[in-house]
Amino acid sequence: MENIKKGAEQKLYQGTFISLNKVEMHFPNQKTAEWDLIHHNGASGMLAVCPDGKILMIHQYRPGEDRVILEIPAGGINPGEAPKSAAIREMEEETGAICEEVHHLITIMPSPAYNDEKVTVYYGKIKEFKETHPDDNEFITIEAFSLEELVRLVMSGEIRDSKTIAAIFAYKELTTKQ
Repeated sequence: MENIKKGAEQKLYQGTFISLNKVEMHFPNQKTAEWDLIHHNGASGMLAVCPDGKILMIHQYRPGEDRVILEIPAGGINPGEAPKSAAIREMEEETGAICEEVHHLITIMPSPAYNDEKVTVYYGKIKEFKETHPDDNEFITIEAFSLEELVRLVMSGEIRDSKTIAAIFAYKELTTKQ
């Protein structure tokens, strides 16, 4: 592909964990255009496997869907925090689960057309549970599902969250190969 280059970037809005920027784009045909870009510091999630082989999931309200959704535990990466540490922290905060042998599963970009967010997902086996420490605005319930149940929920449209879908199918592929 011929060179397409980003030019000047102007921050239009700074939120809690995102900013909205106007980016000048330069194209090979000498034309320019302004594009909107949402900058996000990144997020991490954890697909946690219970001792019985079921996968721990959370039910949580999400404003983009305007409803409670079923998803893997996940959250934003704090400044200076490694993605793996963020996934482990979020897992413990939201579910109380402590995972051992945490491994990288998949990294996705949910909406690269207008958003630079990267979501890194890990998997691990739960070794114990401690007390949960959800954020003040998190109201979470926890439930475990078999991998087959989760695949059915994705295919029926009940699970639509991209990081969760990617995690389920990446884990399914990983376990099929073992």
